[in-house]
Amino acid sequence: MKPLLSTRALAIRTTTAQLVEPLSIDLWPGKVLTIIGETGSGKSLFAQGIVGNLPAGLSAHGEIELAGGCLLYTSPSPRDVEES
Repeated sequence: MKPLLSTRALAIRTTTAQLVEPLSIDLWPGKVLTIIGETGSGKSLFAQGIVGNLPAGLSAHGEIELAGGCLLYTSPSPRDVEES
């Protein structure tokens, strides 16, 4: 059985700073996953990064696997695009 959702080293960044350290999680069918942290530690940004709903100026970097299908989710920062 595979997890319903997995992240591997998913981090949230601006063009100049990393706001959420890389985090890897597995969400299994029938199991509860709780992410605990202090106010402002990045729990909501991490969740928004998974669903692709980050505020303007932020980007998610890492890998997300949903129901066994790999979605490589590395959003280039504007700086990365300019350098290409």
